[in-house]
Amino acid sequence: MFMPTTVLDWRIDGGKRVPDAAGNWYILNTNRMYEVRLDNNDNAYMFYFDNPADSRDGGAHMKVDDNVTALRIYADTDHGSEAVTLSYFPNGDITEATEEITIAKNSIAYCYPMGFQMSNAYCYVVYVDAGWNKNRILVNHSWIPLYALLEV
Repeated sequence: MFMPTTVLDWRIDGGKRVPDAAGNWYILNTNRMYEVRLDNNDNAYMFYFDNPADSRDGGAHMKVDDNVTALRIYADTDHGSEAVTLSYFPNGDITEATEEITIAKNSIAYCYPMGFQMSNAYCYVVYVDAGWNKNRILVNHSWIPLYALLEV
């Protein structure tokens, strides 16, 4: 269900979500990928929806540094549990105490390291709750441990 990858291009609302020209690391939820194809460099490109249940979300063009076979492997991986409990900073302030939150895995849209630095000790998790609300929280988990929690 979750795929760690380098997103090379992600265009939405006339802007870009990938500030680095070489791409940025994201953990993507494969349940938001539609019309996946390959470009001439064997990179997958698709429409990616933050919230596929919201008719106002028209999807965004995304290109990743993975091929379609890799996407299928991640999409077909069974992650056992249906939810994940994460330690997060309620106000997005790393100097404050953390709290725990349990999020349904199918509601997570994507995750990325703070400052887009893989070495950072914190990550952002973007998820949808109550059907329409998109939330972004700062979690007290670095990249690899966060992905491991999502894999369980």
